[in-house]
Amino acid sequence: PSRPPRRTLLLLRVFADVSRTERLFDRVAARWRWLGAVTMIAAPDVAARTVDPSDFLEFVTGRLHARFVKSGDELGGRLKQLDGEPDPDGRYRVSELCCQADTWRAAVVGLIDRADAVLMELRDFSTKRGGCAFELQQLGQRLDPRRLVLAVDDSTDREFLATNLGAEGARIVAGPSAALGLIAHR
Repeated sequence: PSRPPRRTLLLLRVFADVSRTERLFDRVAARWRWLGAVTMIAAPDVAARTVDPSDFLEFVTGRLHARFVKSGDELGGRLKQLDGEPDPDGRYRVSELCCQADTWRAAVVGLIDRADAVLMELRDFSTKRGGCAFELQQLGQRLDPRRLVLAVDDSTDREFLATNLGAEGARIVAGPSAALGLIAHR
């Protein structure tokens, strides 16, 4: 049967509540994988959901360090290698980049530039989450707001969120859909 054109989803998140992040990942990724690939920055919060046989083999053979992006040149190669084709069962893969402290920002920018849509889970987002602030600033500068959905709750510092998204972001965060827990430009 014919399929719609594949679309890549970038999943970004506050590294806070592991079980909550796993639930979000399970609900969104399971459905999205019929439409296209899911990309993300690797972290322990969803490792149990994304580990595959090659990850396990690299772990037991002591070569897990080879998964980490260590330079800009290496990042370019990894981005080109992201799997965008469906598996035999028709689902697309979840691709994650393992990054070091000096490569994650460039990796986020590269993933944003390749994403058709971005879902960012921002429950517990506050001034203490500097990494998410960088990601929000990049989203505000690089992404059409119609391709962005933010998951928020009462623990989300919406003022800090709006400040980091920029002028368009401030308008979106203050919009009527903000009360629903999902903020999306319409």
